[in-house]
Amino acid sequence: MDQTIVPGLSIVLIKDAKIAWRKGFGVKDGASKETVDADTMFEAASMSKPVFASAVMKLCEKGVMNLDTPLTKYTSERVVEGDSRLDLITARHVLSHTSGFQNWRSEKDRLRIHFSSGEKYLYSGEGYSYLQSVVTHLTGQPYEALISTNIYSYRLG
Repeated sequence: MDQTIVPGLSIVLIKDAKIAWRKGFGVKDGASKETVDADTMFEAASMSKPVFASAVMKLCEKGVMNLDTPLTKYTSERVVEGDSRLDLITARHVLSHTSGFQNWRSEKDRLRIHFSSGEKYLYSGEGYSYLQSVVTHLTGQPYEALISTNIYSYRLG
């Protein structure tokens, strides 16, 4: 922690889908000096992407969706208007960061497709957000519930 200038961290070991051990180290931030404990919540940032990707793969295995079906086949939501390339974007493109969406939109840089899906790599949080909305539509469960519950026991209907 000293070498990487990280004020605090939390480690959790999971065995058989249950918490086997957890411990907090250091402080929540350098200013407050409040110690990290086993219940301290940290922002996961992009660490949730592999968990979500696993959930998407399970949904594909169960036949809820297909990696290579355009996402517009699953929802009527048009996150980008007037660009027919939206109809080509699949879950595979999103999971491999080849959807063509930028990382994040802003007031200045609206959401748009920068290149046809599959053409090249561009890290995209927006692509994952779009896929999350599609998965929510298909399962009736919000993204947070999907990754915090046992996706592996998800059943249709």
